[in-house]
Amino acid sequence: MSLTQIDRPVNNASLVFFRVCFGLVMAYQVYSLIAEGALRPMFQEPRFFFTYYGFGWVKPLDGTGIVLHFALTLLAALGIAAGCFYRTSCAVFFVGWTWYWLIDVSYYQNHTYLVSLLSFWLFFMPANGRFSVDAWWRPALRTAHTPVWCVWLLRALMAIVYFYAGLAKLNGDWLRGEPMGEFYGQHGDFPVLGGLVTSTFWTLYMVSWGGLFFDLFIVPALLWVRTRPIAFLLVLGFHGSNLVFFTIDIFPILAVAATTIFFAPEWPERVWARFTRNHDTIPAPPGGALRGHSNRALRIGLAVFLVVQLLVPFRHVFYPGDHNWTEEGHRFSWFLVQRSKKGRVLFLVHAPDSGKKFSIDPIKFLNPRQVRFVAITPDMMVQFAHFLEAELGKELPGDLEIYAVSRVRLNRRDFVPLVPQTLDLSQEPRHGGHYDWITPHPGPMLPPGSAPRAPTA
Repeated sequence: MSLTQIDRPVNNASLVFFRVCFGLVMAYQVYSLIAEGALRPMFQEPRFFFTYYGFGWVKPLDGTGIVLHFALTLLAALGIAAGCFYRTSCAVFFVGWTWYWLIDVSYYQNHTYLVSLLSFWLFFMPANGRFSVDAWWRPALRTAHTPVWCVWLLRALMAIVYFYAGLAKLNGDWLRGEPMGEFYGQHGDFPVLGGLVTSTFWTLYMVSWGGLFFDLFIVPALLWVRTRPIAFLLVLGFHGSNLVFFTIDIFPILAVAATTIFFAPEWPERVWARFTRNHDTIPAPPGGALRGHSNRALRIGLAVFLVVQLLVPFRHVFYPGDHNWTEEGHRFSWFLVQRSKKGRVLFLVHAPDSGKKFSIDPIKFLNPRQVRFVAITPDMMVQFAHFLEAELGKELPGDLEIYAVSRVRLNRRDFVPLVPQTLDLSQEPRHGGHYDWITPHPGPMLPPGSAPRAPTA
């Protein structure tokens, strides 16, 4: 699309529909965190948080502050849905939501990152032109059109998510039916679907390869008018089954809502007219620049954003080994539900000056989610070892030695150490490169039907 075309006016009905869905879905997600009592165990009980490079200053607010944080984020999500103080709501939600998952590495999920990207760009889109409180209060804001770049940016972002999710599945484990065998095996008693997907090993091959082809080809099918209806039915079936079988929060619902942006921009009006028999025509776009039209800074920002999103998912190729094992280059790359990785870890402490030796279960300092991730992530083990050295050093004299006893399983394999038990992690610097002390990849999977041995420490 040329620079002269990105501001071409199109119907804004699909953008408005997405704005409402996005706001409501995110309001539900934030409300669930508050209502389920998740704030205290996530942000107040842990004594340590795993940070991102350059974001160590992002900390949870104390006491009622964290409740206020999420209450404001909830109100901002509702503001987006209602189109009330729309830009302010987008800004507050973006900061509140992004702050949430930047607090701790273990809170990252692909869809938490996606939500931040969507809310950031919604700020620049005039999605409150109608069906909004803002347009009701200020008639000057009312418009039935939006620059076409708004629609195509959302399409491009979802295309990137789907495509890279498909590329991530082009690995030997996935093509041999894992980890789908384990995932679906946990739901064998589910009515009809459970028995169907666990009946034979070949069924798992079909499910795995079906997911691969879905991710790689669903966007072209959605873009072509002739295949779009069938493609959207596949979207509903794919994400509907994910909602049933997997614990991935609101992502399936959000993905379906975002996928509607591939339909013609005026599709909500056509649906509305069919049910109400109201065929009022939309006025022609006004002369002059539309709200949300691009300028030089915005165009540069769009170009940089898209280049980054296209390149970052490939960064794992610059690290030695399998990123599924090392975790290096794994985040921010849209590797959606394409592996099963579990582990356990204990930390051994040796104080040479006093001769004391003892073990530390990380649950003493962390919440269960943090424990699950520190057990499978070498960089988090280094961070935690440094924390233990500083924390225990307040009571024990001299330098401490911190070792990790880990047992990790990747897909259908036995539990094996992820890091050498003889490595003093407290002496290992944290960096963004490759940790050459990570143990080698555990090799090929066990034969079909084999059960991995339980971890032993």
